[in-house]
Amino acid sequence: MTTMDSIDIDLIQNQLPNNSGCHWVETTNSTQTEVKPNSLLIAEHQSAGVGRRGNQWLAAKGRSICMSYRFTLPLPAAQMAGYQITTALAIVNTIDAYEPEATVQLKWPNDLYHGGEKFAGILINLIPKQKLTEVIVGIGLNWQLTAAQLESIDQAVCNVPLPQIALNQTPSRSQFIAQLARHIESHNQQFVQQGLAGFLSQWHKHDYLLNQMIEVSGMQQLETGIYQGINQQGELLLLTPQGIKTFCSGEVSVKAV
Repeated sequence: MTTMDSIDIDLIQNQLPNNSGCHWVETTNSTQTEVKPNSLLIAEHQSAGVGRRGNQWLAAKGRSICMSYRFTLPLPAAQMAGYQITTALAIVNTIDAYEPEATVQLKWPNDLYHGGEKFAGILINLIPKQKLTEVIVGIGLNWQLTAAQLESIDQAVCNVPLPQIALNQTPSRSQFIAQLARHIESHNQQFVQQGLAGFLSQWHKHDYLLNQMIEVSGMQQLETGIYQGINQQGELLLLTPQGIKTFCSGEVSVKAV
């Protein structure tokens, strides 16, 4: 794709639940901090956009998807463990709707890869409210960055794996976001009814780290072992000389063998 495509708010709005709004801005500090309750905020540029642990997420105008979706689920925060996995799978299912042959890899807890290169990241914020939880889902996705833009990023990255424009099959950003919003909504309903259990087999199918030697860092802790997947709480399972250890958060890197 050589041109930038604009956002069609009406198209996206029609896919959202009746009480949700959709807004687009040229620039904002961060969609995570600016999105209003029961709404979706899309920005072309973030002056203070963040990923996990404060890492900056860069976005190129018209060539990225940068959005935060804020809604409330009828679950207490204690029952939200592993929720971020459902959002990752919503992105997988959206890509699959346009490119069933795409090989999408999921790296715990919230990154998406293709061919070993990252193309999307997720940031989830939970706000407990008595028996409810307000959720802010932040998504940054490389849509159609130029080769120079991809090379300027200090890690191996790529664009979302979608059909080539020459085949006249590439969706617009608005179509993709609308489809993604539908998948997030259906996954929310499934998560409320079944928890994480109904998502585990699909996660396993796309698991980027399975059986690899990894290093997990976080909470002043550093552990090395063989990744064994995730449990029904969405926790990482690590096989160490001391046995299986679980992690509910942390940064993961693959160890060279």
